[in-house]
Amino acid sequence: MFYSSVRLHPLQTIIRILPLAALIGAGVAFAHSPVEFMEVLQVKPGRLVEHSVDVKTSLDASRTESNLTGPTHFSRSVGCMNKIARSPYAYLNWYSIEKNNPPRVPSIREVTILDRVRGSENQTLKLGPAAYQLIPSQWLTTGTPDEIPAGLDHYTAYEVVEGPQVDLVVSLITPEEKSSRKVGKPIFICVPSNQWHHDESVKPSHESDGFVVYELDSSDFAKEFTVIDQFGLNQITAASSKWIACHAAIMK
Repeated sequence: MFYSSVRLHPLQTIIRILPLAALIGAGVAFAHSPVEFMEVLQVKPGRLVEHSVDVKTSLDASRTESNLTGPTHFSRSVGCMNKIARSPYAYLNWYSIEKNNPPRVPSIREVTILDRVRGSENQTLKLGPAAYQLIPSQWLTTGTPDEIPAGLDHYTAYEVVEGPQVDLVVSLITPEEKSSRKVGKPIFICVPSNQWHHDESVKPSHESDGFVVYELDSSDFAKEFTVIDQFGLNQITAASSKWIACHAAIMK
């Protein structure tokens, strides 16, 4: 596939993270995702995109229009926790969902999650409104860019409004360096989404594969690069490395 050109709401979703062994015993696996860890960079776009799309995830009661602005963040495949980033590499542009909309809050329900960081810990997270829409993109250099990896979907990032610290130090391997970074509290759950944009629509390849996003100790990161997504080309300037997204299996 190539491209051609908080305020808390009274409704909150409870997300339960089950023990690793229990979920593996139930047949849950990570095989569907093309990426296990993504570093999330705070960025400034050369061209600010403001656009609306209709979106619905498995947590939403109905299809909802979301006004997007950005990209404000950009995520890329990295190596972490003895896992090496696989090729073709995965990239996602993050667009903020405008807060002046009525909050897009998921239906009340319990969801169990197995992720790479928490392992066997049994935790409960509370989920708030949708904050970002994540859209697959390609990193442009010289020559033909890599295809968007099969299985990389569109995602909605819902805020985590209550969750315990992880306090874990990991080795992060990026194209620029290998560094030790401290992982903190969970801040978003990224759920695969259906999206309608003009006459086109996309469906998730696997609704049970998403990401849990954790805080990282912030690190300066100065780099300019060009990306392309469904909204066209954009020159991106990265300012800092802020978060780590780890692959998660979502159960209902």
